[in-house]
Amino acid sequence: MPEQDFDNDLDNRTRNLAGAIEDLEEDILAEAQARQGEGSDYEEVVPWVIEFRIVGTPDIIRAPVSETLLFGRLDENHQVYPQVDLGKHLGQKLGVSRKHALMIARDNRVTIEDMGSANGTYINGQQLKIRRPYRVREGDILQLGNLKLQVHFVVKPSIDDRTMHGFGNDVFLPRVAQGQQLLILDDNKDVCRILRFVSKRSGFEPVVVHTLQEAITAIDTQAIDGVVVEAMLQEGSGLDLVQYVRQQNAEKTVPIIAMGNDSGGYREGQAYQRGVDWFIAKPIAVDVLVEALGKLAAMVTP
Repeated sequence: MPEQDFDNDLDNRTRNLAGAIEDLEEDILAEAQARQGEGSDYEEVVPWVIEFRIVGTPDIIRAPVSETLLFGRLDENHQVYPQVDLGKHLGQKLGVSRKHALMIARDNRVTIEDMGSANGTYINGQQLKIRRPYRVREGDILQLGNLKLQVHFVVKPSIDDRTMHGFGNDVFLPRVAQGQQLLILDDNKDVCRILRFVSKRSGFEPVVVHTLQEAITAIDTQAIDGVVVEAMLQEGSGLDLVQYVRQQNAEKTVPIIAMGNDSGGYREGQAYQRGVDWFIAKPIAVDVLVEALGKLAAMVTP
């Protein structure tokens, strides 16, 4: 075979292989999206909530709770719809491709792989090889092109950081309550979705609110048996609710679980001073949350 024909044949085979890989990845994404659209609890039961803080800016991207996350830039003309659209954050200027990287949250770990982007994907300065998964950990800096994101896990399946193959995103949720009303206060709706699902499966009747005023109204008007509260809300301190509950319920002890970032133990110390019974540091592990809910349920009767 002439050298030019051989080169052309090799180029064609390379393009065909790349096309087949891209088709397979699209099938995986389509399957995940279809599962989310089945009208079941699928989206709710995936116990991952992840935040991406754009380095050098105050912007935070709260990704939809999903087993897979495509990072890139929205392009309706080419039917590219990434769950994390970085086009809104100067993505094109900073070298983010339309289909840049794919993140998978599964088996109590998170991985990311470069999808053949033009300008590369990096973790803590190390460039990733194309289409090879790399582990992502709390606090890592992802760089897509020249856009940097710091990773923060808010909710994960288990406190155990080891990879558990075959674990999927399933968490055993024992029924520990008997219909007690559980007030949940958090302004992060993705977190609330997980908390609602976990508490419901654990036997509680969840009452979910997103503001301090809504929480106070619920305390005043409903027979609340227990409280789960985010310590730091965008509007202020969720611990103000703890203080209010303790002042309004001198005769009845309402057990309270607080959640928050534990900056050297300071936030946890504040929470216990205000009167919480248990403090869960982020990232919130669902198995730890279930254990705390079991202790809460044991303190109250329906």
